[in-house]
Amino acid sequence: MTVYVTGDVHGRAEYGSSRFTSKSWPLGRTLTRDDVVIVAGDFGFVWDGSNAEKYWLDWFESKPWTTCFVDGNHENHHALANLPVREWNGGLVHEVRPHVLHLMRGEVFDIDGLTVLAMGGAASNDRQYRREGRSWWPEEMPSEEGYPAYLASRIAQFYERAGCVECLGADERHGSVTAIGAVSPPGGDISEPVSQATMRIVKVFWALDSSLAYARHFPAINWLTSYSLYVDTLAPWYKNEFGEEYMANRDKAMHILQEESELQEIVRLVGQDALSPADRLTMETAKMLREDFLQQNAFVDEDAYSSYGKQFELMNLILSFDRLGREALSKGAPMKKLFAISAREKIGRAKMVAPDKYEQEYEAILDQMRAEIDEVIAGGEDA
Repeated sequence: MTVYVTGDVHGRAEYGSSRFTSKSWPLGRTLTRDDVVIVAGDFGFVWDGSNAEKYWLDWFESKPWTTCFVDGNHENHHALANLPVREWNGGLVHEVRPHVLHLMRGEVFDIDGLTVLAMGGAASNDRQYRREGRSWWPEEMPSEEGYPAYLASRIAQFYERAGCVECLGADERHGSVTAIGAVSPPGGDISEPVSQATMRIVKVFWALDSSLAYARHFPAINWLTSYSLYVDTLAPWYKNEFGEEYMANRDKAMHILQEESELQEIVRLVGQDALSPADRLTMETAKMLREDFLQQNAFVDEDAYSSYGKQFELMNLILSFDRLGREALSKGAPMKKLFAISAREKIGRAKMVAPDKYEQEYEAILDQMRAEIDEVIAGGEDA
């Protein structure tokens, strides 16, 4: 195998085909299909599908060698993208003709014992004279990890379609469009360009966590990396419906979950016994928030959906255990007995209470919890 390199044939007979004629290049007659001629950018013979173009592509196919090219800034990138893909010498190519091949960006090939990385594209200095989709394509610009430079703007154009609208018509009709995009980055790495471009635009992000899914915690949404930028916007509504306590409870729950994440690092290093009683209570409350509040069973109606009122009361129940528990610890209550009260088990089943009964049930659990914690305090410290 022998490799020859040229460039910038621009789809024009006077630039391209004449360069490969027997008169201009007599050596070409001695080559075989194993020999490769690489056009390093601006091949240009995949452009408009005209009869002239088909003629010249067949002309290249008739030559004894294999013609390969990387794309430049004068290519029809949409036409290239629609070509069939196959493997050639260890990498992927677009097949223009059986022996006329487009070396795709980011692909690595073994050519005559050489490891060759294909990387095409460039910025057009005549962009102002060309029309997008007819003589210029934004894909010409290479970018990080092979993603096109226009990635962020295209993603933004999609999400900008969401929102509230006033419909056209005689009456004043209003509607809304909600867009929920699913991004699945390789290996769950949200630092890659598509995820980052999406997160710069959207105001709500649910981070699905494979470790939670493997632990059978559903929905497998990571509570520390997920976020909503609408919290401040919705705060007045929550305050009006449930009072100041709703947002205060939300902030307290998030603080406990964040503290748990930090404490888990200590537990992994020295074990749980090294934690203070207050930190052990933080771990226990966080476990209740995760398992008794955040985790849901989609096959149980009472757990698959929960009203704001029920959510508020359930979170208040869990945080009441944390608050009363800290008061008890400060009075010398034994930690093990505190965690073993029967009301703790009832809190774990509280989310399964029917929607029309939760207020009475939760109030009864709260009263029982107060009474049992008072008994633990009265019983004194562990021996």
